[in-house]
Amino acid sequence: MTPDRPEDARLLDRAAPLLRWRYPLLVVAAFAFSLQHLRGTGGDWRWFVQGSELLFGTHHPYTPLPGGMHLYANYPEVQIGPLSLLLATPFRLLGRTGGRLAASLMLTAVAPALVFILERTTVAVWHDADRRLVALTTFLGGLVVVQAWSPLATIYARLDDVLLLGAITVALWAVAHRRPWLVGAMLGVGMALKPWGIVALPLVLALPRRHWWRAAGVAGAITAVAWLPFVLADPATLGAVRPQALTSSASVLGLLGVPFADAPLWVRPLQFGAALLLGSVAVARGRWGAVPLVGIALRVGLDPEVFPYYSTGLLLAALAWDLLRSPNPLPVWTLACFVMLDVAYVAVSNYDQRAVLRLVVTAAVVIGITVGQRRLQPVEA
Repeated sequence: MTPDRPEDARLLDRAAPLLRWRYPLLVVAAFAFSLQHLRGTGGDWRWFVQGSELLFGTHHPYTPLPGGMHLYANYPEVQIGPLSLLLATPFRLLGRTGGRLAASLMLTAVAPALVFILERTTVAVWHDADRRLVALTTFLGGLVVVQAWSPLATIYARLDDVLLLGAITVALWAVAHRRPWLVGAMLGVGMALKPWGIVALPLVLALPRRHWWRAAGVAGAITAVAWLPFVLADPATLGAVRPQALTSSASVLGLLGVPFADAPLWVRPLQFGAALLLGSVAVARGRWGAVPLVGIALRVGLDPEVFPYYSTGLLLAALAWDLLRSPNPLPVWTLACFVMLDVAYVAVSNYDQRAVLRLVVTAAVVIGITVGQRRLQPVEA
């Protein structure tokens, strides 16, 4: 795959010196964007500290109920997977402030690494692609991703979301390289990190049919090891799946008339069910690289809350699709999602207008992915 016009080829030739340094530039940009937020204001890190303490039986006056295997039953507000809490423990031991700073720096460094994995995945899928074209798409889209990544890594310090996005990215690489065991392992790890990891499960269907059960079995086994002890110890753990949040006035649900109250019980089943169904449709249409984009878009569109860091995963997934659908000079999906969500979040203050934009993004992604003829190169044994 080469540029269609001579002027495009000349542009790529002129950009070649810059593109050779794309990853050092992305690393510098990632930390430059993050340093301004490094002190953090979101307060989400306390959930990792508190959840990690409860997992190991450490209590405070404000956490009197048993933790351990009863953690999620007694503290359903801890909406973080057990593997994330386990991995947060070394940072917690550094103290609340020191641990959050160390975690923020580590999470910032993850973004350029995931962009690199996406580029290597693209090269594996599109063997005939002009490497300069892939590099340009990667660099432009990567700049957008690392800019949007900084609040996720610093203000909110969402260890679970970052690691989940990492697991999904590696799963895409494993699909492209026909590694069913690794696909299953990454999907299982994702669900152990955060229940939202289930949205990437349709990637199993992108493998050759004879590998489906192998990948699904590995994913199921890892998920069971992570979650089953909590369910067996206290079946009330299952109730923690319900969103522990009020329905925001700026959400699509609020726009559609869901009252400002505790999120309805049907929200999670709707989100997960729609993500699995439409992700499977994307695979059936040869668009397995868009599975994370569809799943995360449905989270953005159907979640009762509208936290800004939700859009970060959407941008990474959009870059994956920009690269995997067929590398173009401009990462169109990434830029469109960035403008509609991140830029609009700053420029638009009206809650109804914000909700309309979220609805438009979700609808555009779902329709754009599930309709049309463009197909990825098939994944063969």
